[in-house]
Amino acid sequence: MREAERTRFLGFKTCPTTSSTLIWSKKELTHPSLSTQNSRMTVRAAMPPTSGPVILSRCITEGTSVVRLTPLIQFLGAWLELPRLSRWVAGTIRLGYAIQFARSPPCFRGVRFTMVGGNAPVMRAEVATLLAKGAIETVPPAEMKSGFYSPYFIVPKKSGGLRPILDLRVLNRSLHRLPFKMLMAKRIFECVRPQDWFAAIDLKDAYFHVSILPRHRPFLRFAFEGRAYRYAVLPFGLALSPRVFTKVVEAAFVPLWEHGVRILNYLDDWLNLAHSRDQVCKHRDLVLRHLAHLGLRVNWEKSKLCPVQRISFLGMEIDSVAMCHIADLPPSIRGQECGSFYFRLLGHMASAAAVTPLGLLHMRPLQLWLRDRVLRWAWQHGTLQVPVTLTCRQTFSPGT
Repeated sequence: MREAERTRFLGFKTCPTTSSTLIWSKKELTHPSLSTQNSRMTVRAAMPPTSGPVILSRCITEGTSVVRLTPLIQFLGAWLELPRLSRWVAGTIRLGYAIQFARSPPCFRGVRFTMVGGNAPVMRAEVATLLAKGAIETVPPAEMKSGFYSPYFIVPKKSGGLRPILDLRVLNRSLHRLPFKMLMAKRIFECVRPQDWFAAIDLKDAYFHVSILPRHRPFLRFAFEGRAYRYAVLPFGLALSPRVFTKVVEAAFVPLWEHGVRILNYLDDWLNLAHSRDQVCKHRDLVLRHLAHLGLRVNWEKSKLCPVQRISFLGMEIDSVAMCHIADLPPSIRGQECGSFYFRLLGHMASAAAVTPLGLLHMRPLQLWLRDRVLRWAWQHGTLQVPVTLTCRQTFSPGT
């Protein structure tokens, strides 16, 4: 591909000079691609003009605001200019994602209202935020007795507080099980070179970038406090959501890869790598302009845009100077735990196996210990309490 075409795909010629550069805080740097370690930067990208104004809605939490989602179809022209764009990705952006059912979708089984007891304020805040963003739509009362309803449930956040989760397990049984490749720890280690520099970019409302085909939205309904709602965008909890989002994002990466940008993506977490500080700054700015050109929104608070040689990514500390990788410690074990805790614990051990010598072998004693104490049906429910014995603590001493 000619250099001029690569430049056009990356959005250089479509943005004015004032909107294609990054805008920094009062501590301005001598060049927008270079930064000093002592300067804390506040970065924002000027989004390309859309057909309508960006609507801000007041959130339940006082002092914050919610930016209404901008459908990717408003950036369809930029997506269609991408090289080797598949018909499936182009159709998904143009029309919305058509849920890939393996058999007939579930039928209407009545309006199932979400009951959360004392956590109703948390659920009200979630509904208000989703409405303000445009992620969900209100179902007219005359249409409530149709479609398929799934309940919400409340789970605790790692950082404290509560998070509502839409339970789509019944709907997921009707979907295709389609394989796709996701970023693994082994791949990350293969891509890191000695003395590399890193910058991490986090997307905001990652799945919400992808709209749902209007005629499939009735399958993504929920009801709360006498009203019915349906998702207009890709929801968390849908079994195929990670695959759909990964396919869309990888299509956006093609011109970046052709331009020599080294970037690794795991859903909404992206790692930019380069052999020098200057180059990672240049590539970081290039990626940010490209994202703005395609309508992908960046989470500035969670992104780590200052170039570093040691960074936390996907639960691991990656150091390109010492060329070592350190996994986060697993959660501590209490006197007794439910089955779902051991699922999370084994999953954490599996993810850390890549940075632990003979890591998978360390899982075997815990698996054998659990096999004798937990029946197969209990694993599916995840609520059976399993006493933690001295033998268990000895098989997994680092987590005690």
